[in-house]
Amino acid sequence: MTAAKYHGLYDEIDSLRSLSVELAKADLTVEEAKRGVEMVRVLNRAGVMPDHYAQIGRLARYMDKPGFVEAAVELARVEAKGGMVYEEVAVPGRNVSPKQINYPAASGRGIRRALV
Repeated sequence: MTAAKYHGLYDEIDSLRSLSVELAKADLTVEEAKRGVEMVRVLNRAGVMPDHYAQIGRLARYMDKPGFVEAAVELARVEAKGGMVYEEVAVPGRNVSPKQINYPAASGRGIRRALV
């Protein structure tokens, strides 16, 4: 009987070996895997479902473009100040009521279009 089996550690050691193999196959370090776990926790706390992770990734790439944050802040300011929504700001003269607009449930006011 090996020492691992004797002390009841065989399953834990096997799990660690398996994890090490999976990390190597994915070309991930332990630190990268830990950051990934933390990101999943953040998304879960925010109510983001796993099937929306790809949308969040696209949104993050989109938000990284020059001027995006400034434009989103300005749009939020215009929406709050004027009581207008994205479509009314983006297409002046278009008579659209907020009730006529069908937004995805996961989108937030001010950055709706970036999620679609």
